[in-house]
Amino acid sequence: MDNETQENEVTAPAQEAFAETPAETDDQAAEQAADTGEAGEAQPTGDEAVAAFSDIEATPDDDADAADSTSEQDVPPEEYSAFALPDGVVLQDARLESFSAWSRDVGLSQGQAQSAIDLYIRMAQEDRAVAEADWGKLASDWTARSKAAGHLTKEAMSEARAGLQSVDPDGSLSKTLATSSLDRHPAMLAVFRHYGRATSSPMEVPTAQTSGSQRAVDHAERLYPNQQKT
Repeated sequence: MDNETQENEVTAPAQEAFAETPAETDDQAAEQAADTGEAGEAQPTGDEAVAAFSDIEATPDDDADAADSTSEQDVPPEEYSAFALPDGVVLQDARLESFSAWSRDVGLSQGQAQSAIDLYIRMAQEDRAVAEADWGKLASDWTARSKAAGHLTKEAMSEARAGLQSVDPDGSLSKTLATSSLDRHPAMLAVFRHYGRATSSPMEVPTAQTSGSQRAVDHAERLYPNQQKT
């Protein structure tokens, strides 16, 4: 076997085992590739390929304008407009300035800042409702304990009012106690009842020695009933 024959045997592609058709030689592959190129359309290369892909991903002008408009809405304004607040809710000047500064720092738009305020107000209202419910349970417990101790009778309440009025001439403490339901606390009632009896005018009370007889009892004797008179 000459050298040419040996070279062809070495460089020719090896036939795949159990293949249905024999492997093509280099010359046959080249001829097939040339025929395919002539029959088919020319494939873009280099700058033409880049231009083709650029055309595919190009965005219409209308979409670009819409994107610019959306991006402008998402940026924080130089100064926020007045925020919508529920009736009875007031955002104080100091808090408003602090919130506006924070919103600009984190890049909130007008709509995003309004959403943040809405969330804060809703959570604050929920917390307040829970606190009021808990305080109402305390007030009910205080009332029950005061009733059991005898502090809610007509006479007991009169004594408590007398003690309160002696230290609260303008009625401001009375309003505070009533608003907070502390006027039903058993300890508060006991204190003002005791003070009311001590500061009220002398009363005719039955003596301990003679049943049915009455005598005047002064303030000192009522405050210190066990003290011996000189």
